[in-house]
Amino acid sequence: MRPSETLRAMVVDSDSSSRSLLAHTLCSAGYEVSAFDTAQAGLEALEAAAYDVIVADACLPTLSGADFLAAVTTREVDVSVVMVIPADSPLTGVECLNAGAMDYVTRPLVTEDLLARVGRAIERRTLLDERLRYEQRVEAQTAQSSHDQRRLFLGAVESLASALEARDPHTRGHSARVADLSIALGLALGLSEKRREQLRIAALLHDIGKIGIPDKVLNKRGRLSGGERAQVQMHPMIAVRILSPVLADSETVAIIQHHHERIDGSGYPDGLAGDDAPVGARVLAAADSFDAMTSERPYRAAYDRTQALDEMRRCAGTQLDSEVVDAFHMMLRRRENGRNRER
Repeated sequence: MRPSETLRAMVVDSDSSSRSLLAHTLCSAGYEVSAFDTAQAGLEALEAAAYDVIVADACLPTLSGADFLAAVTTREVDVSVVMVIPADSPLTGVECLNAGAMDYVTRPLVTEDLLARVGRAIERRTLLDERLRYEQRVEAQTAQSSHDQRRLFLGAVESLASALEARDPHTRGHSARVADLSIALGLALGLSEKRREQLRIAALLHDIGKIGIPDKVLNKRGRLSGGERAQVQMHPMIAVRILSPVLADSETVAIIQHHHERIDGSGYPDGLAGDDAPVGARVLAAADSFDAMTSERPYRAAYDRTQALDEMRRCAGTQLDSEVVDAFHMMLRRRENGRNRER
């Protein structure tokens, strides 16, 4: 991101009314906006000045959305791109992400959603910039341990994850609690120290992908629509995209990617069944489920410990790994007995 108090936004849209609406929305939110009616004009402006974010229509007349994204990428500029997808566009949101967009919105536009996604796209770019600085430090400071450098970066990402959780009192501290439960559960299952450290990192970062999900969806009271549910289910893959270039340990990334898989194969993002999901992901799923159930949410009150354990037993063999659930119960009993002896 450019070191500037005012963020600069570029709007690229061939439709004058749509272009004006996007520009006005961003201006009202405090961005300094430049608007262009063609992809070529936007690309030329990108070579002449620095921008923090580009909001571009996915159906530009001379370039497809994917081609426009490719053209931006080849210029190697530090900018986030948010694509605006018309209802009749052949380009999907997933295709936009795969082509290099940081995020996307669909028409008809909702102002709050647009601004939230633009803001999150810039935040994600900040993460990537931090990764670049991390790599540059490793190259420039060969005398310093790469382990220490990696720890510095992970600390920055963990701090961002905590900051994101802190926006909502219902999720504050969730990742830290899940990490504590996951490590204890890994110990109960006899996992090695290396595996437990992978669990700790994965647990602390498992929800980082929710940076790409609108707050109105995450905090919705009541049942999600099909489209909203699909948005939420993208968060493991968003996390993978953020973390893969940084976490050399692919096993830790895999735990994060698959922590919402289910034993019966009905989970996401890949529908893995049984032991196909990494054991770390199955451990994280149990710890995540317990903390989610015993925490208050906008759409329900918190379960007490007994209710949560009963629900985990009910889900054993379908949603959760039965062996992991048994170990979880044993681990909690030992913790409770230990606390009782201390009193």
